[in-house]
Amino acid sequence: MTGLATFMSVTTPAMTGMVTRLVDSGYCRRVYDAGDRRIIRMRLTPRGQGIVRKVNAERRRMIVTIFGGLSARERARYVHLLRYVNKMVAAEKKG
Repeated sequence: MTGLATFMSVTTPAMTGMVTRLVDSGYCRRVYDAGDRRIIRMRLTPRGQGIVRKVNAERRRMIVTIFGGLSARERARYVHLLRYVNKMVAAEKKG
């Protein structure tokens, strides 16, 4: 849970509460490590997988709608800018 909380930039108790609600709603389940019961992995249920598919489809639709109005040149400039920003962020993380 700690690793997931760190990844999501929330406290471990907050992450535990979110996961509990997702489990109670049937979107995921907890899987305990056979070698170390302190390790808890999360697995999507079929219901959770369906939600992920819907969200991804909606995200794709939005991207096509937004970027469909740009010219090829504008899209290329945008991608170039994203790569530049990504490079700067990576350099900042390295110190």
